[in-house]
Amino acid sequence: MPLQEMNDYISNNLSNDVALYLNRKVQNFHNVAQYYSPSGYFNEYTVQAVAFQCINAWITANENINHYLVRTEVAYGGFANRADIMITYDTGNGAHNIALEFKANFSAASVNEDVDLLDAIRGVQNPPIDDGYACYIIRFGHGGWADQIDEPLQDGVALVPILVD
Repeated sequence: MPLQEMNDYISNNLSNDVALYLNRKVQNFHNVAQYYSPSGYFNEYTVQAVAFQCINAWITANENINHYLVRTEVAYGGFANRADIMITYDTGNGAHNIALEFKANFSAASVNEDVDLLDAIRGVQNPPIDDGYACYIIRFGHGGWADQIDEPLQDGVALVPILVD
């Protein structure tokens, strides 16, 4: 499976797959107070775990040669931070690293921290990642705060909103 197909999946379909899973869980567990409260939603680790599951399922369904390694909490070389999810693609001539950061707290400032981090990492000479995605959940009808999210400045950095009910 070509690398571009993975980037297309993350940019165009990952958010739909994660949202579908999360929305189904809300419908199934809406009366279970210890799982979901009226004022809260899924935490960052839940969203990260669902995305990890969706990425692995997509790779399994679409690849017949093992070119991908998907890991969590991977240190960025030369930076103190860790990627929530790191996908490493074996190009045959080296590695192509795709980092995903997740936010689930409905805060533009928090998402902007991820955008700034990914921009900073992509902006150094010989960056440890080739592509970075700042992923965040946003509720239908409650997205005014997302207008305050900064657009990435570096090539290879993008936003991935995950729309949930």
